[in-house]
Amino acid sequence: LNRAIFLYEPLQLKERERLNKLPVDSAILRSLRREIDSTAFARAQGLDTEEAYNFFLKHFPSSLDYGDAMLLLHDAAYRSALEEGTYQAFDLFLKKYPDSRHREEARENYDRHLFETKTSDKRLATYRAYLRENPRSPYRRVVEEQILEISCASGEPDSLIQFIRDYPDGPPARKARNILYYVLKDMEGKTFPEFLMTDSLNIIQQLNRKYLVPVLSSGHFGFMNNEGTEIIHGTSDEVYEQYLCGNITEDVIADGDRLMARNEAVIYRGDIEGLDDLGVGFLLITLSDGKRIVLHKSGFIISGDNQIEDAYIPNGRIIALKLGDGWLLFTLAGKQLIDTVWQDVKDVNGALALKKDDRWYLLSGKQIGLIADRHPFDFSESFDEVKEWPNNFIWVKRNGEEAIFDQHLNVRVPLEAQVLKFYTQGFESRFPSGVRFLDTSFNDAGVFEDIIVGQQWIGTRVGDKWKFLDPIQKNFLVQNFDSISFVGTFPIGYRQDSLRVYFNSRKFLDFEKTEVNYIAGKDSSAYLLITVGKKRILYSHHGDQLCEVGYDNVQLVDKGIFAVSKREKKGLMAENGKMLLPPTYDAIGDGDGTNIPLLRSMKFGLYNLKTKKEIVPQYDKNLKRYGENRIIAFKNGNLGIVDSKNKTILPFEYEDIVYWNDSSAFVKKNALWQLIDIGSKKVILDQVRAFKFVNDSKKEKVIIAQQGDAFGVMSNVSGIVLPLSYTDIINIGSQEDPLYFTEKNVQEANIFVVIYYDKHGKLIRRQAFEPDEYEMIYCSNN
Repeated sequence: LNRAIFLYEPLQLKERERLNKLPVDSAILRSLRREIDSTAFARAQGLDTEEAYNFFLKHFPSSLDYGDAMLLLHDAAYRSALEEGTYQAFDLFLKKYPDSRHREEARENYDRHLFETKTSDKRLATYRAYLRENPRSPYRRVVEEQILEISCASGEPDSLIQFIRDYPDGPPARKARNILYYVLKDMEGKTFPEFLMTDSLNIIQQLNRKYLVPVLSSGHFGFMNNEGTEIIHGTSDEVYEQYLCGNITEDVIADGDRLMARNEAVIYRGDIEGLDDLGVGFLLITLSDGKRIVLHKSGFIISGDNQIEDAYIPNGRIIALKLGDGWLLFTLAGKQLIDTVWQDVKDVNGALALKKDDRWYLLSGKQIGLIADRHPFDFSESFDEVKEWPNNFIWVKRNGEEAIFDQHLNVRVPLEAQVLKFYTQGFESRFPSGVRFLDTSFNDAGVFEDIIVGQQWIGTRVGDKWKFLDPIQKNFLVQNFDSISFVGTFPIGYRQDSLRVYFNSRKFLDFEKTEVNYIAGKDSSAYLLITVGKKRILYSHHGDQLCEVGYDNVQLVDKGIFAVSKREKKGLMAENGKMLLPPTYDAIGDGDGTNIPLLRSMKFGLYNLKTKKEIVPQYDKNLKRYGENRIIAFKNGNLGIVDSKNKTILPFEYEDIVYWNDSSAFVKKNALWQLIDIGSKKVILDQVRAFKFVNDSKKEKVIIAQQGDAFGVMSNVSGIVLPLSYTDIINIGSQEDPLYFTEKNVQEANIFVVIYYDKHGKLIRRQAFEPDEYEMIYCSNN
């Protein structure tokens, strides 16, 4: 037909007229071609395969059905790719038919199947490799989320920092920054790396540095800082009662049905009944319907579909959720670690101890990471008991055998039939055939038949002979002894009737038929009182002979000062043997570095170490220091102040005396207080009914004082902060940085004027309230 059409076109009119008689003309030829094309297209449609449509398109290019056949070809080819269901099939389709109407859907299927195939083992290395090969994948966020959950499963800051360095952009990086921020915030001495700080975190950090107090405006509660800046603007008509008294240090605020960060970002909406801060940025939220959720302060929820009964973060790195009868473990990023339900979960020096079927299992941070990376949990290594030991060690016991691990679960003392004991100097391992001592680095000092551990030395026995060992230097003192003991810090060796006292490895003293008494010092010093015959000699901790003591008992009461007894009476002696006070006292108390209390005949006095003067016992109660050189004394039922020479500075006529500063004191008389100048006896402030300390530190003392019905604020450094003219004053700030809520009741207008002042007395906010509004904002816990 195609050839006939080709030959017909150039024919002359007479030739065409002759052919018309057959009949043959162009219309008949075109009609026949349409029938053939239609039949061919119908055949292709009947087969409905990619091959059939390609055959039709190749052999019938002029068909009116060519366009429809092309669309049907794409449909058939895409259907074949769907049936094969591999990323290779979709890739081939896209290469063969780049302009197909299925190209977007095919691209989505290609990306999805490529992602699922390449990451089917769900391992960390696979996810990382996938992103290296497909950096523009639409599944990049999903993959980065998986990398975050696996690589940072241990919760260690370094792993989070490394993730942010590797994948700095996108939501998972923001999530990692938020987790890291709160992890470091809870770690003492740690700060967030400046190079990782974003503008939003900078703002949050600045806002979190100051406490907040509630404010009420137009019937709605908001929150301002101690400078009067309203940080969270009012939208709720009620506020939690615990917020009313201010000093709100939480970085997340419950405001009606909203939970907000201090930048006013809403991180949760719901009817909240209660909040518990779990640490490292997580909150356990109890809703009004009893349901509980664990929410991060940046807004994401941990295991929101589970019915949570309780939650805690045992080591600050893993979240434990109690669901029904047991606990499940989740990473800080929200990934469930193991399907196993545990009876108990606890932190043991940074490692996790997990209990199942009354057996304990241990997990280090590294092992947590392996489990998150789909490595199976090893249930073969379990213990009967697991305990924390000092210096971040972990003691375990199984079937009568004991071992020691470090916090990374490296074996430091292997599991053996032994009884382990911790000392400051190291570890004792006692087993049936002997005992060994390991120093703090687990170096073995040897095996002995017995040992006695002192504070600095170790006594070791082999056969019937004892030797002293320096566990650090691994040096033995040469001398053998029949027996040994430790008197305080001093090692003593005994041989027949003689003994040797060691003061250090080179200094020792030998005695015969001697009694040794230890006198503990208030610092690293110590003393020995050695009785030889009828003599009692005092030695320093260096082994220097200080003095001969002719008293029944010797007790250290201050640095270099001893209380000595003779026939049940006590006196004071310096370490050189000089008598400071004769033994005429019934009791002598411990000194404070300046004064030593004395008691005689039920009267109190003291000895001043600086002036070397005694205030003879004559007072009815123990004396108390007032500043550096004055003393509060009690006589004839009243208090007064005397100087170090017992000269009366303030007469004995007061019910109470409270320190204000070295030159003035608060004194109570006839149930009222006065602030009085101690030297001149001039009254600075009178008729004070009561006062309460806002700050009572060495640096500054600040009080809210009440004079009649009026209140004011005073400082022993800056004087009057607020005059005594207010109806009420409440500190709604902190002790170090107070913020004063003051009120003046205007009875004629039946309004309450509330003024907020900072710690310097600067006005930062003023408002007037009707009585019902005032009740809403007033802190009653005063």
